[in-house]
Amino acid sequence: MNVHFRTLNIKGFMSLVDETIDLENLGVVLVKGINNYDPLFKSNGSGKSAIFDSILWVLTGYTSRGSKNIINRNLNTGTCVTLTINIDNDEYVIERTDGYLDKKKSVTIIKNGEDISGSTLTKSKEVLESQLGFITYDVLTSIIILSQGLPSRLSSLRPSDRKSRLEYLSNTDGILEEIKNKMSLAHSDIITKSSSINTERTKTSTSISANQSTIESCNRKINEINDYNERNSGLNQETVDSYNSQIDQYKTSLEVMRDKYSKILKLESELSNNKFRVTNRISELGRKIRDLTSQYLSLSSNICPMCKSVLDSPDELKTHLSNEILTYKKEYVSLNEELKSLESRTVPDSSNYTKLINEYSDKLNELTRIIDEYNRMQSSVSSYETTKKECEDKIKDLNKQLLRIESESKEIDKELEIYNFFNSAVSRKFRNFLLDGVISYLNTRLSYYSKYLFSNGQSVYLENNGNNIDIKLGESYFEDLSGGEGRRVDIILQLAQRDLSRTESGFSCNLLVLDEILDYLDSDGIISVLQMLEKESSSVDTLMIVTHRDELDVPNDSELIVIKDQNQLSRVSRWCLWVDIILLN
Repeated sequence: MNVHFRTLNIKGFMSLVDETIDLENLGVVLVKGINNYDPLFKSNGSGKSAIFDSILWVLTGYTSRGSKNIINRNLNTGTCVTLTINIDNDEYVIERTDGYLDKKKSVTIIKNGEDISGSTLTKSKEVLESQLGFITYDVLTSIIILSQGLPSRLSSLRPSDRKSRLEYLSNTDGILEEIKNKMSLAHSDIITKSSSINTERTKTSTSISANQSTIESCNRKINEINDYNERNSGLNQETVDSYNSQIDQYKTSLEVMRDKYSKILKLESELSNNKFRVTNRISELGRKIRDLTSQYLSLSSNICPMCKSVLDSPDELKTHLSNEILTYKKEYVSLNEELKSLESRTVPDSSNYTKLINEYSDKLNELTRIIDEYNRMQSSVSSYETTKKECEDKIKDLNKQLLRIESESKEIDKELEIYNFFNSAVSRKFRNFLLDGVISYLNTRLSYYSKYLFSNGQSVYLENNGNNIDIKLGESYFEDLSGGEGRRVDIILQLAQRDLSRTESGFSCNLLVLDEILDYLDSDGIISVLQMLEKESSSVDTLMIVTHRDELDVPNDSELIVIKDQNQLSRVSRWCLWVDIILLN
């Protein structure tokens, strides 16, 4: 966070009347005062500190000394303080009032030209706190505006409370929160992976069990088939081969018998047909002979038996009929002889062949049925064996998959174990680890600054004793130091804390105010502090040194004079810029 103070407008705040003060790019400014209301106090009470208390008040609602009466009683117009400040890339105009123009207390926040104030004073304070973030009262009074007596100095805190101050300035909570957020995401990722791997494990195990059940079922079916074959005439492949041989024999015998049976049937059919033919011809010849004999007898009256007319030559017709009758009778006798010959013939009995054919066919069908059933069962066995083989191959693949899952599960368990370790460590050990790092860094900076203010080789350092942080100079505890030593230690601590916030929290600020913090120091001590500040003030563009010592010789770029008149009203009288003096000369 980069904080850049720009301008400050003060109206009716404490003794100040109406002043606008630039706060940027001023270099080293010596702030002095003149108290015309009570000359005995010289510069004390002139209103110098009120300028910087107004900055605290507009940002936090508090002053460095806890003053509650901040309204200028002599003006009786209420107070209004307006601060223009840049935070990172945003410009804020923050205004806090109390009874100003007879209005109630209020806080107004303008961000980049937009009013983001709350609907009530309380909500506006909440908005201000959320927008300022790191800039709290403690930060302001410990590393930006170092007021009289250093009320927020590290040494004023109890040893057990110093830890919280350092953790805040180093953004330990922010670091821990970021780590916890990342760990939370990591934990969520671990849980997701664990859930996924458990689901995959369950699915794989279920698939293995299902395939094993299928294998067991196939084995049962195969055993049932084998048992059935054993129970049924000990049927096996050898028996089936024997049956197939018998079938071939039966087929050959059936073919011979069917051929013979066919020939017998053919003979029977031919004999029957010949008998039928001869019998029909004999019957036909008998009719013809009877008809011709009847005609022949009819010729005795010389009348034609057909047309009933009188014949001219009956003898000639008789001769014709007689010859024809003789011809038919010869054929008739011949056919009777043939019929007797046919009837005397014998044909083998076909029923024997029919019986054998039926018997052989039944045996052939039975053997075929048995073999077909055996083949069907063997086909089922083959199918079961194929299914078994497929399931066994699947189980091999699934077991490999299960090994991978178990390996990944162990890795996830390790990740979870590491997470649990770090989760426990973050809340306790890691916080202490960060604090040790902060103290180590501060001790480095304290050693560096100690070279400016202590010539005996002693260094200021912090000592972590469990929940307590002790401040020491050499072997002496802070509580045992003299006033001057303690003040020098406090100044060094404030600068080191400023370095800490800049380095660890990314906090930088263009303003540093030293409001009469040189009390308790002799002239040599003051010179040492000022020399140190001169060399180390390059990190700020405005360093304001407030002092009531007229004899203090501080190299500066300008002077700010605050004068309180006899009406107890303070005004910023003038800026004495060295460049103006040069131009006047």
